[in-house]
Amino acid sequence: MKSKSPRFIIVACLAAFAACAFSRTPAEWADTRVGSSVPGLGSCMPGPCIPHGSVYPSPDTLWPNPRSKGRHAPTSGYHHGDDVVGFSQFHTQGTGGHPSYGIMLVTPTCGASDEEADLASPITLVETRPYLFRARLEKDGIDVALAPTRFAAVYEFTFPKGRAGRVVVNAKRKIGRRDGGVDVSVKREGNAVFGGGTYNYNWCPGPYNCYFYAEEERNGDKIVFRIATSFKSQEKAKANFSEVRGKSVAEVSAAAKAMWEDALGRVRVEGLSGKDMRLFYSHLFHAFVQPRDRTGDIDVWPDGVEMWDDHYTLWDTWKTLFPLMTILDPAAVAGCVNSFAARSEKNGFVGVGFCAGREYRVGQAGDESDNIMADAFAKKIPGIDWPRAYAAMRRHAEHRTPEYLKLGYVPFGVKTEYCWRMKSASSTLGFAYNDWCVSQVAAGLGRKEDAAFYLARSKNWTNVWDEAMVDAPSGYRGFCHGRHPDGRFTDVIAREGMQNPPGRKYFGDFYEGSCWEYSYMIPGDIPGMIAKMGGEKKFLERLIYAFDNRLIDYGNEPSFITTWLFDFVGRPDLATTWAHVYRSQFEEKEIPGDDDDGAMGSMYVFLTSGFFPISGLGVYALHAPAAKCVSFTLPQSGKTFTIRSDLPLDGSRYGEAFLNGKRLERPFVTHAQLLEGGELVFKSL
Repeated sequence: MKSKSPRFIIVACLAAFAACAFSRTPAEWADTRVGSSVPGLGSCMPGPCIPHGSVYPSPDTLWPNPRSKGRHAPTSGYHHGDDVVGFSQFHTQGTGGHPSYGIMLVTPTCGASDEEADLASPITLVETRPYLFRARLEKDGIDVALAPTRFAAVYEFTFPKGRAGRVVVNAKRKIGRRDGGVDVSVKREGNAVFGGGTYNYNWCPGPYNCYFYAEEERNGDKIVFRIATSFKSQEKAKANFSEVRGKSVAEVSAAAKAMWEDALGRVRVEGLSGKDMRLFYSHLFHAFVQPRDRTGDIDVWPDGVEMWDDHYTLWDTWKTLFPLMTILDPAAVAGCVNSFAARSEKNGFVGVGFCAGREYRVGQAGDESDNIMADAFAKKIPGIDWPRAYAAMRRHAEHRTPEYLKLGYVPFGVKTEYCWRMKSASSTLGFAYNDWCVSQVAAGLGRKEDAAFYLARSKNWTNVWDEAMVDAPSGYRGFCHGRHPDGRFTDVIAREGMQNPPGRKYFGDFYEGSCWEYSYMIPGDIPGMIAKMGGEKKFLERLIYAFDNRLIDYGNEPSFITTWLFDFVGRPDLATTWAHVYRSQFEEKEIPGDDDDGAMGSMYVFLTSGFFPISGLGVYALHAPAAKCVSFTLPQSGKTFTIRSDLPLDGSRYGEAFLNGKRLERPFVTHAQLLEGGELVFKSL
């Protein structure tokens, strides 16, 4: 028999590999290296967790790193390429700013020293899935396997034959600090290790309590290290240990995988390359990490109160993450809204930041929990105590800053206890949209006087609209910007604060944005915004100019919605063009910026699927999808909504959209239509 040529063998092997690869399940496609492999982009962790679980065990890298002096500690705790010092039990998801958590570090070693610099080892990542992490610490040749539960984790450390191994527990450090713990203790009794205490230096200010209980099981060259945690008490940590008692990594990872198959399997996608399948499910995974359900496990809250933690921050998540959750995980949205109501009753407000049960009123634009609650109300999310939720919204509405309530805008340069991040124009726009959200819920609950009052006050965005401001290079007139207490507008140019080209800095009128960007950030009154810019024709011309001249940083949260404003003036083809330009920035090993608590991951899901949520309005604006078929299984209705495309997948055409066989006159579908199930099909003209 004639032998096959080497080329034929290679091709046959590649075909077999491709067939094998595309038989993967959604959880098997998800790769936790996405967003963690390029330093400075993503700020994600390579470790595993369960959907909305409390713990997020993952490797931390050496800090300070003697090879990279002058570099700040990574916010995530993990800097790809640096030596790993061990595995801590808590991390935030994709966040920037001051590092949080990185506590209760567990490190296997064959050495005698307990110092992080001596424990540090190069690491080789072997398997990085949402439900299982396997790696090798190269310094001592230690194989690591790790799997999570809700409050606990199981580690299996396999040491080289003939070398004595041990596990070091450092409960005092945190990311970037040796002294994150205050009055923290660690005790050993037989094979048990337990401790904890009070910690500090999270991004959300204020001390918090956390505890752990662990047991070691040695079997020849292997140590199984099981650890449980609690933000409530030492006793609760020991009780939570039941999640892992006697269980192996294989058993725990199998249970975690089943959870991820359920969560990620609510979206099925076809017509993507292997690379894009990996990206799609990895980004979808990020959307289920935070917020975290810590009901019954935070010291300052009773067991029966729903408490969803680690909002870091709502400023990032209200436009994309929460709207995606309304589709795929409405129970989590209901839990968060009920949690908002409880926090409001206790503290008088709902902080935009909330970490380890501690509020942080860090209002980048306003009271963003109002926006999330209004979106949930518009979509009729079940399981929410609406009288209590509305009371929380109204409490905000009556306690915005005194200057806003008196003047109708947030004055430039006036310090306030509300938040040090307050900026005149962006905060005015934020408060105005909050007022619009309150008015919508009030109307739906039959509170007519409230609805009329807050709807009228939502027009306060016009108080920071300067008809006289002209962008000199383009000649376009009328922009939002800051205003002094005496009514004078600030003396800035329209392009002040642009991040493009890179290196320019933001300024005092806006938080993370410019006049060009924020002048499009008026979701509660899009018709009014269009009218201010001269009507639909002039608005379209101006929007095209803004995108063509890189005046919109659509990779940052203030401009998340801007691409789909083309739909509001009848040009979904341009929304399609720019949605695909944006999507192309998500590369295999990087994210165009921090993932921000799943905000970017959720954006990628929408960019691929062909629709985008306009939060609070209960509608989705359309663009041509980047996949042949995307199907959403909807827990709220039990039905399936499928999006199909007969178009090229490169963003070159929008064609026409048909919902259940009927041509759509406008490029929008409502949440109610989505819940009915059926098909949205994009066809050639």
